[in-house]
Amino acid sequence: MYEIILSRKARRFYEKCEFGLARKLNRCFDILANSPHKHPNIKLLKGPLRGIFSYRLGDWRVLYTVSREGKAVYVLPIREREARRTSSGEISTDTMNPARRWLRNLLSERLSGAWRNRRRDIRSY
Repeated sequence: MYEIILSRKARRFYEKCEFGLARKLNRCFDILANSPHKHPNIKLLKGPLRGIFSYRLGDWRVLYTVSREGKAVYVLPIREREARRTSSGEISTDTMNPARRWLRNLLSERLSGAWRNRRRDIRSY
């Protein structure tokens, strides 16, 4: 059994979301606590975001990482999926959704080494 650890933003979102979405998130957290690697709604992100998993929850995405040392799942901020693509397939930066912008910033921090400071944001669920 894995321990679920929510980031501060994920905890704040969870406390303020609607009842129906909170029930879906509870189910998601139960699935992640039992098996964070294998489920039809779980996708391992590729490329520079390697190591981050995405759990599809309708129009919402729960992004998380799984610790190698202990049995813990670190839930990153929960975001709605609404990015729009241009005709060439590129994601338009003016309509880029907050989740995609957050991931882009996380990637640049990860490459620069500044992401290690983000662990201070994580609190237990």
